[in-house]
This record gives sequence, C-alpha cells and structure tokens, in this order.
Amino acid sequence: SLAEIGSVVERVLSGYFDRINQAGGVYNRRIVLKTATFDASSSAVGTLRRLMTQTGVFAVVAPVVPREESAFADLAEGMALPVVAPLAPYRRKGLERGRFTFHLTSTLEDQARALVKYAQANLAAADQKIAILASDDGAGLNVDDAIHRQGHSAQRAPALSLRLTASTSVADIAWRLRRAAVSIIFYDGGPARLAALAEEADKWGW
Repeated sequence: SLAEIGSVVERVLSGYFDRINQAGGVYNRRIVLKTATFDASSSAVGTLRRLMTQTGVFAVVAPVVPREESAFADLAEGMALPVVAPLAPYRRKGLERGRFTFHLTSTLEDQARALVKYAQANLAAADQKIAILASDDGAGLNVDDAIHRQGHSAQRAPALSLRLTASTSVADIAWRLRRAAVSIIFYDGGPARLAALAEEADKWGW
C-alpha cells in the first residue's frame, strides 16, 4: 500500500548517494543502495533477513515498514545493524532505547508538546481556554497528554474535547467552541472538516 512512497524514497536516496560517491564516497568507500520490497504475503522483518543472507548490509536507511516498527527495530538491534529512519511517527516500545536505531526528526508526541508549548506562550492570555478536536482520520496526536506534560496544572485541562465523526455538524462544533470562549484550538482531523470549520468561524467573524 506504500509502494509509491517507497519508490520516491528510493529515487531520493539514489540521487543523494550518487553525489556522495562522485565526491569520493565515505572514507573512499562507495555506497551501494540495495532496495528490498515486500507485500501482504511477506513482512519487512523477513525481507531484511533474506537481504542479510544475500549481501553484506552496512546500514538500513529510511525503511518504510508500517506496523512492524518494533519488530524491525528488535531485529536490527539483535544484529547490531544501524537503522537510520527519517520519520518516527510513534514512540513505541523497542524504539526508544535502541543503540542502533536513529531517528532524525521528532515523534508526533514531541511535536504535540512543542505545539502546546508554543500555543500557551504565544497565542493566548493567561486565562486561556483550550479545545481539542480530533477524528479517526487525523494523525493521532495525543494532545491531552502533551497539555498535561507541558502545563502540570488542572488549569491547563481542555475546556472542550470533542470527537469528530462523519455525522458531526461543523456548525454545531463552531457554536460550542464560541460558547465555551476557547482561545486555543488543537485540531487533529481531515482537511475537509478543517476547511468547513474555518468557513463557519469566518461567518461569525471569529
């Protein structure tokens, strides 16, 4: 299901490694990019095992392994095989303390905490009221936990925490937000509802 993303990642890495090799490589050693694919009948872990038996692997770069992150990291740790992953969408068991697993960007948890910190410091007065709007098609940000970790007080608790579904009325949501006089809204849902919410807010000059 992520074959197209994998193809893009492969082309980006191929171009980058070509430039490194043209400049002399790494300590005069060329980097050879090997790609390995898997489908619904196989697994990323099994594919990595097969690749390791076929050729010497120095490191795994930018693996796209949905739902296998922990098992993949465990295998790499057991083999002392470095895994350089540019994306870390969730902080899962097996990924936090790995000696050989490296994440170059923050997790969604880290990003949520940074967002909460910025909002509390720059976007509202001291008597700020917070609302959280989330839906199943969102990124899965745990804003509640981020607020708790960042605020450390009951006053930081959200005034509203609403779950959006296909039958949710955006007009009703906008009315409830206005009635609660919220000053910060954390939105974690699809783009269609966000656009509708912005249009509804604009009607009220809010």
